[in-house]
Amino acid sequence: MAAVVSLRRVSLVALLACVALLAPSAHAADPTAQELHFWYELNRARHDPPAWAAEYGLGSVTGGDGAPVTLIGVAPRPPLALNATLVDSARFKAQELADYDYWVVGSPYGHQSGVGPTFYWPNELVRNVFGYPLATQVPDPNGGNFFYTLADDSNQIEALAAGYGPGASDYTQGLNALIGLIVDTGVPSLGHRVHLLAMSDFNTVFEEAGAGYGSNASATYVNYWTFHTGVRAAPQAWLTGVAYADGNGNSLFDPGEGLAGVTVDAGAGSAVTGATGGYSIPIAAGTHDVACSGGGFAGAASAQVAVLGFNRQVDCISGQPAAWVDFVPAPEPAALAAGGVAFATLAAASRRRGAARID
Repeated sequence: MAAVVSLRRVSLVALLACVALLAPSAHAADPTAQELHFWYELNRARHDPPAWAAEYGLGSVTGGDGAPVTLIGVAPRPPLALNATLVDSARFKAQELADYDYWVVGSPYGHQSGVGPTFYWPNELVRNVFGYPLATQVPDPNGGNFFYTLADDSNQIEALAAGYGPGASDYTQGLNALIGLIVDTGVPSLGHRVHLLAMSDFNTVFEEAGAGYGSNASATYVNYWTFHTGVRAAPQAWLTGVAYADGNGNSLFDPGEGLAGVTVDAGAGSAVTGATGGYSIPIAAGTHDVACSGGGFAGAASAQVAVLGFNRQVDCISGQPAAWVDFVPAPEPAALAAGGVAFATLAAASRRRGAARID
């Protein structure tokens, strides 16, 4: 019989650095521009951790382990597919933190929505309240004879950040909150970095995610962020990304550039981008012709994308005929299209003055 390993993140680790209750919605809402930007930048970080860290000058920043945040040696991982239900659950938790001015994983006040117990662990919040089909157990991604359990009374999916102030402490900006979690000041285990960048075997099982923001000028940290990851019982690869008008010409999605109503057609499946430009399409293994058009998109963008059992990110820039596949303009480099050196290990892993605070 396969062994079962139970993982629980129950300790509360806090850091201090210079840097009305929302009931669960009846249907998933689109992420805000800042929430979408958090997700987009995380996927960029997962794609090439050292390059992303260098881009934002993190080599001059000391992380929670006392070392510079170069991210050298951190393996690339596939993008996490945008999931609107996880955006909802994360936003609910972030606003609850702000409204009640508390700091703890889980939801002490969620029962006031009229459902369930007096406290929700993150796993049960996303599964039982918001309805995300979070797996109850997943097999070892390396093929070992054991399973990881994701019990209701546990947290294996939630990361929290909060802060206010100028510069990097301005947590109205999703990118600053993300960088705070990656730096992980005051957290020697680098638990948040390990979670978000999938630096452990367990964390490679996650396939979907959502970031949520809440605020309250009277709360201790004013601006609050929650990030939720998810995995389903049955393996599922996704095409995910954003359609946008590149107003500043940097070939990156920035808040406010997203285009709603763009059709992303992958042949076997399609989606229409949400209010801020994001989308996700469940997709089978194989080679797919992907095209973006319609809405406010100028012209059409396309790419041929190889799906080998893990997620791919396909972004479309208005007015450009080539879509961007995993942050590279199509056509894909041959190595990536074939499974590639950078992603060779990912097919198995895919399955199976201010104040700030991080938890």
